[in-house]
Amino acid sequence: LLFGTYSLYLVAIPLSTFTSFGKDILGNSDFLAYYSAGKTVNERSDDLMYDRYKLFDYQASYTNSVKPFLYLPTTVLPYVFLSKLSFEVAFLVHYLLSLVILIYSVFILNTFYKFTDLQRILLLTFPAVFIVLGLGQISMILLLSVTLVYYFQKSKKEFLAGLFLGLILIKYQYSALVPFVLILSKDRLKFLIGFLTSTFVLAFTSFLFFGNNIFIAYIHLLKTLPSTMLDDTQTYGISIMSLRSIFQNTTVLYLATFLIFSYVCAFLYFSQKNKSYDLLYFSALAYSLILAPYALIYDTIVLLPLIAAVVNENNFYKNWMFYFLFIGLFVFQVFGLSWVAFILLGVVAFSITNKSFSNSV
Repeated sequence: LLFGTYSLYLVAIPLSTFTSFGKDILGNSDFLAYYSAGKTVNERSDDLMYDRYKLFDYQASYTNSVKPFLYLPTTVLPYVFLSKLSFEVAFLVHYLLSLVILIYSVFILNTFYKFTDLQRILLLTFPAVFIVLGLGQISMILLLSVTLVYYFQKSKKEFLAGLFLGLILIKYQYSALVPFVLILSKDRLKFLIGFLTSTFVLAFTSFLFFGNNIFIAYIHLLKTLPSTMLDDTQTYGISIMSLRSIFQNTTVLYLATFLIFSYVCAFLYFSQKNKSYDLLYFSALAYSLILAPYALIYDTIVLLPLIAAVVNENNFYKNWMFYFLFIGLFVFQVFGLSWVAFILLGVVAFSITNKSFSNSV
């Protein structure tokens, strides 16, 4: 049933792309923002990459509301090439590339967990996968980043781990993961050099292609984001900021964020001798979502390494409740009950730190 549903989904999106129904779906996809940002570069107006009105010029035939581009300038580079194609074809190419990243990530995880066919299907049908593919989201890059960091740290290649963690900065709100993984590093100097190298390459590439003004435009965007993002997070978020509907005073939430961040840093630092790296890394992933100022449900794709541990051959039958906890997280978020989804994510994080979900991790 799972395999049939997933296969149908994989085929349905590409086939519907060129229909009127598919056009409505694409008009609501996040890919529209990346595609139109790429268009501004192709038309030599990349200084307007973050201009909502300019982007809407490209989006008006697909949607009635503008899809803003919110990421680092470097992020747009692949879409410069994609935006030379028609929107429908570009979406298809992006969709296929996302599938390749997903399958490659599962392949890497399979080197640690020898999955059965059913377990591979459970990984590939994790709800975040459907959302990321359907929206044309860029979150697969986050999955690739956290999977490669996991792989290289387990292989004791700290420079490469730091290098690939730099990719997480395409969504700066998850930067809490950087100090967490640094704490877990066995060679912090090499890791830090790798991370700084990656950050420099991203920044220098942006400067090389777009010049100085694009950074000013991006900084201006970051200043205007908190107020607009908090409204969405209140309804659809899964981070601590989703509790804004309960605590109207955000100062309380910022204080709680600082206290949780301090607790996690202390937990990771003092637990390295008596807890496994896997458990600590999974904790870091879960808490980086909780602490993000803006985190939506599709970004739980970064938890796929954790899901791999949950569904692995030795533990799945005793961990099925834990797996369905993730399903519940999605259900509540879809109905706009973000504070319930946040609590479920908190239960996941707490379960990991207390090692109550697995004896092998």
